[in-house]
Order: sequence, then C-alpha cells, then structure tokens
Amino acid sequence: MSAPVSNQDMWHYQLGAQQLGPVAFDHFVAMIHNGVIAPATLVWREGMPQWVAASSLPQLAAIFSAPAPAKKPGKVQALAVITLISGCYNAVHALLFLTQIPFLAIVTFGLGCFLIVIPIFLGIVAILEILYAAKILATPMKTNRPSRVVPVLEVICILACNPITLAAGILGLVFNNDPDVKAYFAATPVPGPQRAS
Repeated sequence: MSAPVSNQDMWHYQLGAQQLGPVAFDHFVAMIHNGVIAPATLVWREGMPQWVAASSLPQLAAIFSAPAPAKKPGKVQALAVITLISGCYNAVHALLFLTQIPFLAIVTFGLGCFLIVIPIFLGIVAILEILYAAKILATPMKTNRPSRVVPVLEVICILACNPITLAAGILGLVFNNDPDVKAYFAATPVPGPQRAS
C-alpha cells in the first residue's frame, strides 16, 4: 500500500529501458494528460516497494479515467504573453523613469518630486501583470477567472505615455470578453478559494 499523494511528491517513470525523473506531481499529471505516461508505464516514488504500472495505483487511475483538460485556446496564450511583455516593459519603464526623478526635481525646483507617483504606479502594474501572466502560462493554469483589474490598469498607463501597455490593456479587455476565453476559464478547475480580481 502506498502513501497518499501530495503535490510535493517526486515521481520517477520508465520509458523503454530508461528510468527518468524525478518530476513533481503536477508535472507528472501534465505528462499523463499529454500522453507521455500511459496506463502501462512503470512508475515509482519514494515509499513504494517496487515499480508498478501507473494505472495500478488508485490515485493515478483516477487521472487516467478523468477527461483530459481542454487545450489552452490561442487567445488565452496570447493574453498571457502580451501581459507578460507589457509587465516587463512597465518594469523597465518604471526603473528608467525613476532614474530621471532627481534631475527633474532639480530642474523644477523640487516640483518634479511629485512625479515619483508615475514610476511607483508603473512598478505596481508591472508586478500585477507578471503575476497574472505567470498564473495563465502555468500548466495547469492557476486561475479560473480572467482579471478585470489588470487590463484596466494597463489602459490607465496611457497617462504615463505608455502606448504599448495601452494596447495590451485593450487586447486584454477584448480577449476577456471572448466566449471561448470565458468558457476556458470557467472550465479550469483551480484548487483553493479564488478571489475576484
């Protein structure tokens, strides 16, 4: 009898004569869904006395019998990539703007110090964008609802003369309202409580 499965478990598997691993359980499940690990594939993890067929373990048999998750639509992938690029751009933009604040403060006799709000805002937006993109890019996806806050903040970035992030925000708003994207997010099971964003 094997111990219960946890997400921290590291699994080994055998393909042909080659023993591979260890891989984390989440990655292992993705490999099952992608067909890399079949029901007859020999698997082992710490605490098991020997290698066994994957389908002989109840916790893995349930994964084989469950329907595979739907493929991530191109618009969801595009949303994640655009958001990630915009987040990186905002982070660089915020840092560059931050380096100009002392010069602006001197030239404007201290009034330029109030412009510190702009790089702080851009930095916060960058962090939110990168975190959101990471949740969408993860396999399996780590959120089951599209963010409404991130695209709106991206649109507001036009106040910082940031047209790239404005375009990302507009695309985010359009993609978030696409029926295929909504259906994919709604069908994505995510463990734990979800907060509205």
